[in-house]
Amino acid sequence: WVWGWAGALLGLATMTVVLAPARWLTDAIAQASAQRVQLSDARGSVWQGSAQLVLTGGVGSADALALPGRVNWRIRPLWGGAHIQISADCCTPQPLNLALSVPRQQPVRLTLVDNQSQWPANLLAGLGTPWNTIRPQGQLLLSTQGVGLHWINQRVSLQGSLQLDATQMSTRLSTRVPMGSYRLMLLGGET
Repeated sequence: WVWGWAGALLGLATMTVVLAPARWLTDAIAQASAQRVQLSDARGSVWQGSAQLVLTGGVGSADALALPGRVNWRIRPLWGGAHIQISADCCTPQPLNLALSVPRQQPVRLTLVDNQSQWPANLLAGLGTPWNTIRPQGQLLLSTQGVGLHWINQRVSLQGSLQLDATQMSTRLSTRVPMGSYRLMLLGGET
């Protein structure tokens, strides 16, 4: 009987992990972001699912804005990490591919394969102050090259580069439409 019960418990635990509902992932993301990033109307499982991305000002905030369309994900666990694929119906012509490495002795690493995506600037208004006052309009074009995040002793270091092009930007605070286009470059390195 002992082996029978052990096998049943092992089977139950395996099925719980394999069939974990997407809601578990959405709850973890909401909690980790202090309710600023929420995935509503989640479907599927932790490993493959979709939801609507909503940005909010956090707990108690009346501000919330949803990304048009759905965000889809696929997580493939690997020995010592995972491969994550994320796509948004509106914004990612090609899925974002991330590799998570959690080795025993080395730093935790999250690597993003080079990619380009385009996001609506008005989505930022969902984050609350100051974005809800500015109410940006336009497109945010994000390009990544060799991006990697490394966690060492509770510190994060960035490798590679991120380029954010804010094109045809306007705001309700300015009568000039559009105000122009802007570029933000973030370069990783030792400092």
